[in-house]
Amino acid sequence: MITIEIIRSEKDWALLAKPWNELLSASITNTPFLRHEFMTAWWQHRGGGEWDTDELYILTGRTQDGELVGVLPLFLSKNHAEKPTFYLVGSIEIADILDMLASPEHLEEFADAALAHLTHPDSPQWKSLELVNLLEDSLSLPVWQAAAEKHGQATAAIVVKALIVRIGELSYSSRTKSTRQKKKKCKDKSQKIPDCAVTARIQLAGLHGTVN
Repeated sequence: MITIEIIRSEKDWALLAKPWNELLSASITNTPFLRHEFMTAWWQHRGGGEWDTDELYILTGRTQDGELVGVLPLFLSKNHAEKPTFYLVGSIEIADILDMLASPEHLEEFADAALAHLTHPDSPQWKSLELVNLLEDSLSLPVWQAAAEKHGQATAAIVVKALIVRIGELSYSSRTKSTRQKKKKCKDKSQKIPDCAVTARIQLAGLHGTVN
């Protein structure tokens, strides 16, 4: 059984440096953008300074013997519609590849426990969970879909929907030519390149409000 604990201060986050990076080395997605030192540096500067309203909310998962087996590094802010939204630390620019930290054997259990916590009435009020810049073949994508469907059915007062959106189909019309070229490559399934990223969007209604 995995127990979820919440990190809400930079001081507590700093204490996780060693176990965080050790977990990353065995995680489904192992990239420098997920290292403790990168993510804490990103948080201190809020990336390029684009986030002016935010609250740290990192979910950690531990086994009964205290082993760290999962991390979902989130922060709470507002989306373009001014709705409270959870984002991965590192969103949306600067960090090219993001994901949760979990080994394959703990992936499903941790995602399920994390979403159970987030959809609990005592969790912070939110309308959307935006997991951006995941690799399109990330093992976490089908796991998030399954977890969202499970909790949408199990919790009568809450409806959870999982929607996978290709990042190339988002509002990137004003980006550079190179970005448009990457978008074209991402549509070619035969080319497995890091630029092919997706967004997993989980929207919540019911006790936490109505999804527009």
